[in-house]
Amino acid sequence: MSHKLSRNDQREYQEWLNLCERIKNQTSIPINESAEQQKKRKATLLGNFEKFCYYYFPHYCETKFGWFHKKAAKEIVNNPNSFSILEWAREHAKSVFADVFMPMYLLCKEELTGMVIVSANQDKAKGLLGDLQAELEANQAFRNDYGNLVHFGAWKDGYFSTTTGIGFWAFGRGQSPRGIRKAANRPNYAVVDDIDDKVIVKSEERVREAVDWIMEDLYGALSIKGARLVVAGNRIHKNAILAHIVGDVEPDDPKRKGITHIKVYAIENK
Repeated sequence: MSHKLSRNDQREYQEWLNLCERIKNQTSIPINESAEQQKKRKATLLGNFEKFCYYYFPHYCETKFGWFHKKAAKEIVNNPNSFSILEWAREHAKSVFADVFMPMYLLCKEELTGMVIVSANQDKAKGLLGDLQAELEANQAFRNDYGNLVHFGAWKDGYFSTTTGIGFWAFGRGQSPRGIRKAANRPNYAVVDDIDDKVIVKSEERVREAVDWIMEDLYGALSIKGARLVVAGNRIHKNAILAHIVGDVEPDDPKRKGITHIKVYAIENK
């Protein structure tokens, strides 16, 4: 860490170290695998997002992917310039999918030039960034195939970069992301994760300001060559930011053009 830690910071950092230890203990390295076998296996995994996740993240993949995971993966992987909204119920792995699985897959495919994670406040965003950094630093299966990629910075500071020149940033709602880049690389992947809270949804003016910030400031900070923008969350209120991004605030309102909206209820038969 680059600064002296407060008691709360120490607790959060210890929790992160515990997470790293769990990841390390639950991932493994193939025994007696030749360099040629490793090369072939890596190519196979990079050709299939689901297999990639099952192999590198057994600690998360306790069950098979649902139809919504598969649909979202197909949309995001196949469209380098896309806007996807994952309106999934709780415990449907939307944060793990969008904040960890997808960026690490794109990183390994050499399609990621940088990533921004946004949440209701920067502390929440930093925590989400920490989950990603923990995988990069502690996942034995991943490190065996791609090495130790973390080069500079730390999630608790809201930024880190890799040895390959890729930057990762954490921002709270409304903070200015304009101008962010690592050398010549501007981020081309952004996740807006649980940006709503019970206070902001009471003010339609603040909600609309947040939507404008996402569509203008955040999206404007991404690469002009094309970028993937993912919004993940629950519709906690009729006036939620997520609802305004989708567009269907009222039942008869049309959805925003150009988006892929994947909605999952806690019980499929709603």
